[in-house]
Amino acid sequence: MKYFIYLIVFIAMNSCHSIKDDYSGYIYIDKVPLANAKVIEANSKNYSFTDKKGYFNLKRANKEFVSKIIIQEGKNTDTIYLAQKEGAGGKMNFLFLSEKLDTLDLNRERMFKKQSSE
Repeated sequence: MKYFIYLIVFIAMNSCHSIKDDYSGYIYIDKVPLANAKVIEANSKNYSFTDKKGYFNLKRANKEFVSKIIIQEGKNTDTIYLAQKEGAGGKMNFLFLSEKLDTLDLNRERMFKKQSSE
C-alpha cells in the first residue's frame, strides 16, 4: 500500500509538468517582434512562420524527443537549443513547450557573429 501511494504522488507530480505537442511562443530580435521568420524543427520537415507579433506555432514531429529549432530570417540563421537546466542539479525546462508562452529575444549582432564563425 505504501508503494502504491508513492506511485500516485509520483504520477501526480510529473503530470503537472507536461510537455505540449507543439512548440509555440514569441520570437523577438532586439526587442522587436520578428515577423515572417521561418521556424524549423531540426531533423524534420516541420516548419512554421512567425506572424507580425512574432508568434509561431509548430507541431512536433517526434513527441518522445525535444529537438532544437532553427530560425531563419532572410540569409540569417540561428539555432536554438530548447533544453535548459536550472543551475547545478536543477530541473530541466524546455523553451517553447510549456503551457506558458515563452518569449525569446534574439540579438541581431549575435546572429551575424554566429554566421561569420561557421
